[in-house]
Amino acid sequence: MVEINGALLLAQLATFLIALVFLWKVAWRPIVGIIEARQDKLKNDLALIEQSKVAAAQVEKEYTARLAQVEEQAKTIISAAYAQGQKQREELLAQAQEEMKQLRQKTKIQMYGEEARVLQDMIDDTLALSLELTEKLLHKSVDRQSQEQLFQEAIRSMELSLPKP
Repeated sequence: MVEINGALLLAQLATFLIALVFLWKVAWRPIVGIIEARQDKLKNDLALIEQSKVAAAQVEKEYTARLAQVEEQAKTIISAAYAQGQKQREELLAQAQEEMKQLRQKTKIQMYGEEARVLQDMIDDTLALSLELTEKLLHKSVDRQSQEQLFQEAIRSMELSLPKP
C-alpha cells in the first residue's frame, strides 16, 4: 500500500509554502499588475469605442441635417431659376409681339406711302399724257400757268375719287 513518510511530507509542504511565498512576491504581483493593466486598457478602449460611436452618430446626424439643408437650397435655386426663365420667356414673347406689331404698323405705313407715291406717279403720267393729248388736239402749246391750273384741277378731281386709307 502506500506509505506516508511524515518528514518527507513536511519537507515537501515547507518547500511548497516557500515556493508559494516566493512566487507570490516575485511573480504573482507582476502577473496581476499586467492583468489589471490589460483590463484597464480594455476598459479604456471600450470607452473610446463608445465615444467614437457617439461622435460618429453625431457627425452622421449633422451630415444628414446639412444634406437636407443643401437639398432644400438646391430646390429653392432650381425653382427660382425656373421662375426667372418663365419671366424671361414672357418678357421675350411680349417684346417679340410688340416688335411684330410695330413692324406691321411700319409696313402698313410704308404700304400706304408707296400706294400714294404710285398714285401720284400715275396722276403725273396721266396729266402729262392728257396735256400732250390736249396739245395735239388743239394744235397749240398750253402756257405754263394754264398747265399748272389744269394740273391742280386734275389732282383735286383724282383725290376726291381715291379711297381714303
